[in-house]
Amino acid sequence: MKAAVVREVRKPVSIEERPRPEPGPGEILVRILASGICHSDLHILDDEMPSPHPLPLVVGHEGAGTVEAVGADVTKWRVGDRAGIPWLRWACGECRECIEGWEPLCAGMRGTGFDEDGCWAEYAVCPAAFAARIPEKLSWEQAAPVLCAGVTSYKAVKLSGTRPGRTLGVFGIGGLGHLGLQYGKLAGARVIAVDIHAAKLSLAEELGADACVDASQGDAHRRIRRQGGVDDAVVFATSARAIRDAVKSLKPNGSVVVAALPPGEVPLRASDLVDRGVRLVGTALGTRQDLMEVLDLAASGRVQVKVETCRLEDVNTVLDSMRAHRLDAARKVIQL
Repeated sequence: MKAAVVREVRKPVSIEERPRPEPGPGEILVRILASGICHSDLHILDDEMPSPHPLPLVVGHEGAGTVEAVGADVTKWRVGDRAGIPWLRWACGECRECIEGWEPLCAGMRGTGFDEDGCWAEYAVCPAAFAARIPEKLSWEQAAPVLCAGVTSYKAVKLSGTRPGRTLGVFGIGGLGHLGLQYGKLAGARVIAVDIHAAKLSLAEELGADACVDASQGDAHRRIRRQGGVDDAVVFATSARAIRDAVKSLKPNGSVVVAALPPGEVPLRASDLVDRGVRLVGTALGTRQDLMEVLDLAASGRVQVKVETCRLEDVNTVLDSMRAHRLDAARKVIQL
């Protein structure tokens, strides 16, 4: 099979021919038809989120396609079924975190394209219990980003507690943010979209944002406060300034949920949190139940997933554009 392989960090990925994997007991083999390109992939490639998996490694954790083969003991999947391979590859199901519904926080959790080979390839294996069923009404290209960007932004909006009568600030209108904005609207909140790029703010208007704030001038929180502030905020921009602006934009007793990994430290004063009773929460991704819910939402047409496709051979060009913050598309998807 053809695959994009990481042989050295901070180097271009290599497009290679590799042996097709075979499913082991409890696993399925998926013929990948679309695979999303996530900022987390870039963190791994640039050694900003070092992978414990020894190189070479196939990254990618948003793989959608059809089941090609099933391993021993697999009873709920059949060849030809529509399947998605998400980041959450395995969790023990027995620890306190798993039992309480926080399986992404399982100490033994394994990630696709992080601990094991992922989806930037024509075939990939996945434990059957953690594969997601792709609804018939959802195209492969639309389904792939939901497997990470969709479920991560959905969980962030859930954790924010936003609801009718409240205002939600969405900081960063990219692959996650353009979906988080829509989940906020579905929750009944008034949504303020914040970004530094005019094109992304135009996308936010198209998707129903009630107000947009251009943060390129560096005073976003002041302009948001002049509009009355926000009750809750979700941060998807890989920017420490965005997190700071989100905190400073809040009304008393508000919450900020951070689902981004900016480099370095975030400069916050304790008084920014204490004086107004701010809650600051981090989140990485959602559970298998969250994933089922967002796939159904996308298939229903209530959420629009904005994507552009590329070939596997073009992945290094896309990654360079991501590093330079030049991506126009909300989400890039490899078409295989």
